[in-house]
Amino acid sequence: MPTSPSYLLPTAASRSRSIRNDSDNKTPSPPKKLKRPSALSDNDRVLLRAKSFTIKPANPSTSCPLASLPVEIRVRIYRYTLQGLSGLIDFRQGGVRLPVPKLLHVSRAIRCEAAYEWYRWGPFSTYIYRLDFMHIKEWVKRQPTPYRGTLAKNTNLELEMELFYTSYGWWGHWDRYPSTFAGALWKECRQFGNIYSAGSAQHKDHFVQFCRWANWLLWCEKYIPGGLTWTYKLTNLVAQTHPLYVPSASLPGKSKQQEYLEQFLERTLATFQLPCVVSTARINHERKAVLKKSALRMLEGLDRQYSPIPTLDAHSYWVKRVVSLRRFLEEW
Repeated sequence: MPTSPSYLLPTAASRSRSIRNDSDNKTPSPPKKLKRPSALSDNDRVLLRAKSFTIKPANPSTSCPLASLPVEIRVRIYRYTLQGLSGLIDFRQGGVRLPVPKLLHVSRAIRCEAAYEWYRWGPFSTYIYRLDFMHIKEWVKRQPTPYRGTLAKNTNLELEMELFYTSYGWWGHWDRYPSTFAGALWKECRQFGNIYSAGSAQHKDHFVQFCRWANWLLWCEKYIPGGLTWTYKLTNLVAQTHPLYVPSASLPGKSKQQEYLEQFLERTLATFQLPCVVSTARINHERKAVLKKSALRMLEGLDRQYSPIPTLDAHSYWVKRVVSLRRFLEEW
């Protein structure tokens, strides 16, 4: 039983105020000195990490030439051994095949030193069909956790895109598609808006393309700190003689590479500024900032691929399209 009536006991609000007042009367502690940011280069960081692992010979009675070498020499040996190896991510033979060099299977000590070189400079590439990025996401998730962050520094990541785009897209024959297919597309796009409010079948098709690219760009930035930067190459697009070929809006007389780049731009980043997508998409400011950064970086990469073409005209369709899209993304 309390010794005093309940109305005399302090309430939770008064108790919290008293604790706060007591903390305010205390002598403030001196501010901690902030650590200066690390000025180590990539090479210095590799050497520093490598020094924490000691390569011990299997038989101490015999000499081990590799263990007796300095760390700097061993790193150069790893770079020379890994140079020229293919990092093709093959998913067509049942599942995802991981390109792992045999050097990483020699021993744990060698793997800890050589893995950084492989994931930092390895030429990883794969094929993307119809904007389906599931297998490349699975490949990144299956990588060892300590090495995923190193992929963010790799500038040799390449995706070969194949856009088999028809005149009716995905939604042209709506009555022929089963309900499960339509439901799967709705679930895929619902984080960016309601696909049924996009309008006609062509507008729905544009919204699907926008959602797949937006989902991919957001995933690359969010899944790994620092983000993944990919170089997009075009391959095996629909030939001009194919009955499903869709001519671009560019001027006649373009080369095949120019046609590929223009069609690729129209099917990917150009969907961001289409009125049907702008009115349907629901994206918060945080996601919009990430998409803007990634889309501008991708646009610059495509522009660099197009610029070396000798027939480039200062007033060509490509230049006008890129300028318009860049202005839209910067003001988005």
